[in-house]
Amino acid sequence: MDEVGRVERIPYELYELCVLVSLRDALRRRDIRVPGAGRWQNPEDNLPPDFEATARSASRRAPERSSGPEEAAAGVP
Repeated sequence: MDEVGRVERIPYELYELCVLVSLRDALRRRDIRVPGAGRWQNPEDNLPPDFEATARSASRRAPERSSGPEEAAAGVP
């Protein structure tokens, strides 16, 4: 309240700006989605149906290693 006893109000322009900044941040974090907005769509919708099984099997395979520097350098032109 001010010195006369009136309630001080926040300017609506400032309030709108804060709301829009919060909305932008939530869209970037993908906390909310807008239907039809391809840029902010759920990324899990684009994964293939067998993604979980494929990712697990790929991460469990041992990496291929060469036996020495000569074998590794043989493939370099």
